[in-house]
Amino acid sequence: MSDGEKVSIQWVRPGQGPHQEQAGGARPRLAHPCFRLSADVLVELPPRDWGHGDLLVYLPRQGWLVRRRYVDAWYVDIGGLEDAGGGRYLWTDLYLDVVVNEAGSAHRLLDVDEFGQALRDGLISNRAAASALEGLHRLFECIREGRFPPVGIREAEAFATKFREAHTEA
Repeated sequence: MSDGEKVSIQWVRPGQGPHQEQAGGARPRLAHPCFRLSADVLVELPPRDWGHGDLLVYLPRQGWLVRRRYVDAWYVDIGGLEDAGGGRYLWTDLYLDVVVNEAGSAHRLLDVDEFGQALRDGLISNRAAASALEGLHRLFECIREGRFPPVGIREAEAFATKFREAHTEA
């Protein structure tokens, strides 16, 4: 496992611009420590009490952002990660989400209605829609084959534990 190269990651949802933490754009999303562990694994470490999960793992080749939801479930955003250069990355949320139980044995697909509306409204291109569906297919295959969570997630968990232990105030 790598020590991790410090990077920054910004979220965008087509048609909405940079991701907002609360509905209506009341408060911008806070920056959390982010690291690139390898070309295939980036990790974001929000505070443990952050409302959207305590570990975010970006798996760009899969088209997944996997958020640990307080041990009982994983929340997987389908999208894409673009290298913007200079240690900056842009995550584009393509609307489709999946909740997977901790064991990886059951899942629930969410926000298909939002995905369809975004496609109808022209907020996402046919190419982006195809990429989202391919990422969703890869996720379902991973779950079906008993390979979820994948190795990159376990690497990110180990990194997060080590990082948090080293940065905990005494």
